[in-house]
Amino acid sequence: RDDGLGAFPQSSCAAPSHAADKAGGSAIAAGTKMVKTKWVVLAVSLVSSPLLGSSSALAQTADWSGFYLGAQAGSGWGNNNNTLSQPLPALEISADLEGFVGGVHAGWNMQMESMVFGLEADVEASFMDADSSFSGSTFQLDVDMLGSLRARAGFAVDKFLVFGTAGLAVASSTYVDSNGGLSGKYKNTPFGFTIGGGLEVGLSDSLSARLEYRYTDLGTENIDSVVFDPSVILKANHDFHTVRAGVSWHF
Repeated sequence: RDDGLGAFPQSSCAAPSHAADKAGGSAIAAGTKMVKTKWVVLAVSLVSSPLLGSSSALAQTADWSGFYLGAQAGSGWGNNNNTLSQPLPALEISADLEGFVGGVHAGWNMQMESMVFGLEADVEASFMDADSSFSGSTFQLDVDMLGSLRARAGFAVDKFLVFGTAGLAVASSTYVDSNGGLSGKYKNTPFGFTIGGGLEVGLSDSLSARLEYRYTDLGTENIDSVVFDPSVILKANHDFHTVRAGVSWHF
């Protein structure tokens, strides 16, 4: 009887010891698993954070606001139309106008989210000219200088700016006519309008490149010719297209 009572406490003590060992092993395994999980989470975060940062940077729209200066060059082509009021009906003599243009520009932009608005002015040397003749009379036009003051409006996407532009255009031109051994030379400053658009791309925080097309109409001038009879009215009209490439420095 005493042996039976002595055996009972021994078996009851052995069971808790085995359970404790089992519980300790489970705790160690759980801790190891938690440590591994933390390392995996840390590794994923280290790899993914640069990728997420770069994708958000690519999606960010460039800042086009502020003042800028630049230079541009390109080519122009169009028409020079000379009209003589006599003999009746009026006679029109046309010639192709073409040549190189190049100069500098300055402007200022304000930006509201993706919309960009601004003003721009430019001045250029021009080598566009046109020559025509009719029945012993010759007409020569040289466009010496070009200038404009324009509004610009555009839409910015990432580092690109698609824009339209329109405003006032002015030129300095030299007109020469001759008839029957007489010739006259006239300096003029015709005014008109210019309209167009283009694409600008940011190359860095302070530098951009652009490609622009514009149509310019400088209206009609009355030429006080000295080689024709005073009753003959000579009118000159010139309009042209230009394509320019340029760079701008932003401040």
